[in-house]
Amino acid sequence: MKTNLFKFLLKFKSAQILTKIKQAIPSSFKRKGKVTQRYASDLITGNLGKFVKSPSLSLGLLELFEIQITIRQIIPNNSYLENKKHNLATAIACIENIPIHPGQIFSFWHLVGEASPQKGYRESRAIVNNQLKYEFGGGLCQVPGLLYVLILKAGLNPLERHPHSKDIYTEETRFAPLGSDATVVYG
Repeated sequence: MKTNLFKFLLKFKSAQILTKIKQAIPSSFKRKGKVTQRYASDLITGNLGKFVKSPSLSLGLLELFEIQITIRQIIPNNSYLENKKHNLATAIACIENIPIHPGQIFSFWHLVGEASPQKGYRESRAIVNNQLKYEFGGGLCQVPGLLYVLILKAGLNPLERHPHSKDIYTEETRFAPLGSDATVVYG
């Protein structure tokens, strides 16, 4: 009985120590570790060379394509509107008119990269761990959310998608059908 109690206490104490260590690690270091881990995984699976890369199509080539599916989203007026619109425009500029060839993988973060003030992103509303916060690049989830809906409408196969940790929208303010939102967290 005493050995079982001792083992339990040792596991409990180890978990507490591990939690304290994790809390002491700066988030930027954790993010770099996750990005490195993802890079290694993509390298091992052979996906690294399949990711879509810039540059975008020229205007002359764009004229050869016919729009098949459109989607439109109205951004309601609110206190964070201007920064959100700016963040969306900044990210869209990184992904628009980029051709995706058969066998290639479209990755939002491979094209957009980390949303930082150095890249021109502003603070806006974001959902972080079930809480509304203001972060650089806040509001960017609207782009992959709409892309996810387009992927489904086009009959393509999404490889990865993560829903928000919290639904903050009403039916009037929802920008993607319920259950089809997509959140993005760099790294």
